[in-house]
Amino acid sequence: MRRTFTAEEKASVFELWKNGTGFSEIANILGSKPGTIFTM
Repeated sequence: MRRTFTAEEKASVFELWKNGTGFSEIANILGSKPGTIFTM
């Protein structure tokens, strides 16, 4: 089943990414797999 993200999670991911945080680290923060972050 595909993981869905809330608007708050998406905003958080964008801010983390803008600040240079890697996809793997963002995935760990959200408790998700890195591939799901990349395809948001």
